[in-house]
Amino acid sequence: MKIKQLGNGGAFDYDKTNSSFLIDIGTDEKRSLILFDCGYNVYSKLRELEKEDKDIIKDIDCIWISHLDDDHVGSLKTLIYYRYFVLHKETFILENSLKSEVQNFLCDMNQTMHFGKFEKTNIYYIVNRPIINIKNTTYIISETKTFHHLDCYGLCIKEINNKTNEYYSILYISGDTKVCTGTLEVLNDIILNTVTLKNYKIYHDYSNWNSYENNVHTCEYDFNKYYLQNEAFKYLEITKYHNNAEFDENWVEI
Repeated sequence: MKIKQLGNGGAFDYDKTNSSFLIDIGTDEKRSLILFDCGYNVYSKLRELEKEDKDIIKDIDCIWISHLDDDHVGSLKTLIYYRYFVLHKETFILENSLKSEVQNFLCDMNQTMHFGKFEKTNIYYIVNRPIINIKNTTYIISETKTFHHLDCYGLCIKEINNKTNEYYSILYISGDTKVCTGTLEVLNDIILNTVTLKNYKIYHDYSNWNSYENNVHTCEYDFNKYYLQNEAFKYLEITKYHNNAEFDENWVEI
């Protein structure tokens, strides 16, 4: 499993790519990409990457949506249309508890114009794929409900070796969130499996705006209270995102 961060910007960072990730669960012969969120300038970033990697958008097999703020879904419709009308590819959106909200957001997209009339067309699907098997590996995909100013869902992918039936690696992206029960449960799960884990990677929402009372993102106060002062969590390596800071744009092996 590999991950590539596309951007680290938030809602007001108009000149930065919104926080978004590409996750590769494919093989050396054929990659299989999951896109985590598609904010209002993520499509532009993907088109830019397409100049050097012509199949990067074509190889997106699934999209995960954490919540419906513009900096997380603002260019989703454009990406879906581009894949369908230009690349001739349908788009699959991984189902989570936002299914009905996503369907409302994408209302009327599954139709196109034929001979002057709109006809039903399968441009996108919402699919239930909690388990994906590729070669000797099983990927278990699960959601984590988090606390934001509206419902938001983090993504956890567990990579399991089919021969040993043990975790090989775990990826967790928290979504926009305050520290919450779901996040703590995922981190506990990672700690409990560190003996057999080859690797793990945690991307945690973090805001430099450190007003705790008004902040709907995790901030320094949260990290100090829940992580740095907790013996179980204090040694976990956590990559903070959504804070407009510099980040590693390369593919990272997990």
